[in-house]
Amino acid sequence: MTRFSVSGDEEEENGGKRVAFPSSSSRLKRHRSAQSECSYSSSEDEHPFGYDLPFEPLREPQIEDINVTGDGSVSTTRDKSIPVVLTDPDVLDCSICFEPLTIPVFQCENGHTACSTCCTKINNKCPSCSFPIGYNRCRAIEKVLESVKIRCSNASYGCKETVSYNKKKEHETSCTYSPCHCPIRSCDFISSSAELYRHFRSQHSISTGVRSFDYNSTFSVTLLNCVDFVVLQERKDNVIFILNSTFKTFGYMVWISCIWPCPFKGFWYEILAKTDETTLRLESFTSCNQQRVVTTGPSSGYLLIPMNLFGCRGQLELAICIHSLPVAAV
Repeated sequence: MTRFSVSGDEEEENGGKRVAFPSSSSRLKRHRSAQSECSYSSSEDEHPFGYDLPFEPLREPQIEDINVTGDGSVSTTRDKSIPVVLTDPDVLDCSICFEPLTIPVFQCENGHTACSTCCTKINNKCPSCSFPIGYNRCRAIEKVLESVKIRCSNASYGCKETVSYNKKKEHETSCTYSPCHCPIRSCDFISSSAELYRHFRSQHSISTGVRSFDYNSTFSVTLLNCVDFVVLQERKDNVIFILNSTFKTFGYMVWISCIWPCPFKGFWYEILAKTDETTLRLESFTSCNQQRVVTTGPSSGYLLIPMNLFGCRGQLELAICIHSLPVAAV
């Protein structure tokens, strides 16, 4: 155990090391004696008022913050932030819904906290102690949430954003660096949508028969009844679209999804299936999916094509048009 003293001596006490710091009086005596022994021969060393200062002029202190690094070392920084390690990150999560706490945060009389959404769901009755909750704000936790900055969980995929803890979920919902899976089942590639686009173009475009297209222009795709999906790539955008086809009792469910973290409805698209006797048309928004191809099918927004439309060769020509996003949505 290390102890600190302001006296001028050092001693060992109870087996612990006692570190001594020179007192102000001892420093003054030594400084004065040193001053008396020194003679000033140069006019530059003389004080302009005819006497010598026994001390150096005080300098304005510079305020720096102390940072404790991962190895325990201490460093100073010019800003006012200090790194903090949370050994239990769940401490900043709502104890009811287990989601990150968002402002406003409420507390009951016993100090149990909950987010505003949960206070409404539990009818303003604390589940831990049954005291009323949802009327008193917990300002201390709110200030912590505002001051704690956290890196986006997609940092390994290229995101460099640092956001407040209570804004973490909101940011990651629309983060364009959210990990996306390669639609090829035998490929384990996972990265951002832009990296996935480049990966697919260089590794799978030839073997899987990718169909390239331009936004706002109609293009044709030959759909086979034995194929689960067809990959569509816009020539200029970093988005991969999937033309999905799933067999059901009455025919084939056909819809378009995109492998992209969509913070909006999706891309507006049109599908036209036409034969000599029948015309089927679908206008809908793409579903957004960051995982692999989903074959279960959506509950709505799909085109049901009867089996007889595929003909004897089991193929059907589709006319597709995918519209670009409005500028405000990008």
